Amino acid sequence: MRREAIPIVSWQGLIFLAGFAAFVILIYTVSPILTRRRLSRWAESRGFRLVSFSTVPLYEGPRAWRRNIYQFDYRVAVETQSGVRREGWLLEDWPFLNLGHPTYEVQWDDVS
Repeated sequence: MRREAIPIVSWQGLIFLAGFAAFVILIYTVSPILTRRRLSRWAESRGFRLVSFSTVPLYEGPRAWRRNIYQFDYRVAVETQSGVRREGWLLEDWPFLNLGHPTYEVQWDDVS
């Protein structure tokens, strides 16, 4: 008996790759939205309004090369209730395996 050859590119493989690509695009799109929401909640809980934020690479910031996989440093700019703008470094530290609620540690540029 002769077996039928399985084609290298099958429709199931293409569907899987298309689904995987859609998933990656979704995560890439939704991640900054969720980060902004978390950081806005942090700012509001301390009486600030989040103006802007940016993720910094592992080799930048006051904790450069000392962060683990569950710690994220952000460069943040907030506005106080009196309208004063403050900038600084915000460390978001997640518990093991990103379960639970993160803790935050801020280091302001201005000493006040």
